[in-house]
Amino acid sequence: PTLPGPNFPKTLPIMTLIKPLSTEENSLVQNLYLSVPFDGWHEHTLSILNAQKICPDGIPDALALIAQKNDIAMEVAKNKLPWKTMGTTLRIQKLIEARFLASHKETERQSLIWLALPSRKHILSRIAASSVDRLWNLAEDTSSTPQENSAQSKRKISLAILSVTTLFWLQDTSHRYQKTFQFLERRLEEHALFSKTLKRFKSFASSS
Repeated sequence: PTLPGPNFPKTLPIMTLIKPLSTEENSLVQNLYLSVPFDGWHEHTLSILNAQKICPDGIPDALALIAQKNDIAMEVAKNKLPWKTMGTTLRIQKLIEARFLASHKETERQSLIWLALPSRKHILSRIAASSVDRLWNLAEDTSSTPQENSAQSKRKISLAILSVTTLFWLQDTSHRYQKTFQFLERRLEEHALFSKTLKRFKSFASSS
């Protein structure tokens, strides 16, 4: 399945603080990692795990909780990197890599299967938009304000790159997903090259 392009909010926060998981939430995620890969996503699984209090809306809440856990991994990785010496593209790359390393592949696979139905597109869109928004907020991109169209475009392009890389990652058996990270790096380099070429073309067209 492919991830749809969400409608990002016109006004985005300068920084999104990712709320850490409580002990109960973290325990639920770990139990979901044990059950979902074998049974898939079912409401009775959440019932067995007594997840109603943490996930009152059922599976959508559980999916958002797992996404939140993966997003937290990006924030942890950021604190371990030489942030001020890194450009925005490299920051994005390293944050996404950290997210993949923290993700539970078979649970993610089952999640995409569950989300593949057209009637669930809005759920996927909302979760994906939140994660990509957090990604860019963590990257601390200062080339545009969150309210500008360019910031919206960057988030949508990042979502497209993250989507295709996720599908590659699901098939990757290399050590610590090195092939996935090489694939991701190439996609980011291709986008950077395209952006530079387009910028030069626009500059030339406006001066002629």
